[in-house]
Amino acid sequence: MRSSRRILTALLLSVLVGPLACHRPPRPAPPPTARPAAPTAEPKVDVAVSDVATGGSWQEGGQSGVYRLVVRSGGRRNMRSEVVLQWLKWDDRSERPIEVRSAVVRELSRGGVIVTATRIDQEEGRTVAKLSVANAVTGVAGEARVWPQGLGRYRAKVKWKGEHE
Repeated sequence: MRSSRRILTALLLSVLVGPLACHRPPRPAPPPTARPAAPTAEPKVDVAVSDVATGGSWQEGGQSGVYRLVVRSGGRRNMRSEVVLQWLKWDDRSERPIEVRSAVVRELSRGGVIVTATRIDQEEGRTVAKLSVANAVTGVAGEARVWPQGLGRYRAKVKWKGEHE
């Protein structure tokens, strides 16, 4: 009888204590996943902007910087381009350009003129913006040139194909 009690006790202990003796500690929680940095608010780009050219340099009144030409398209129904010449300088603290002055190039922004390409070059030691243009009604191609003259001032000339000087 003694042996059956031992067997019964051993069986009872293994059933009751066994799971506790074999209990494994819970798995450690996985390390927190690195969360991506919150996106910084980027400046929105105007969807009407169809071309941008930056180049050349200017100096006036103790300031200096570069020129930028921004072309905005009127859309499918409003066949025109708006051309803005900007005088930019660099912000020393943020290393971003600051607009010092701007001027709408009226000769190209009246309507009926579509700008198809832009670039800023140096010609005879002077900065000149060259724009390929097209007449929105006739489709005749041409070229416009814009010469910055000082802060906020420019001179412009449009020449259509087949037009004599």
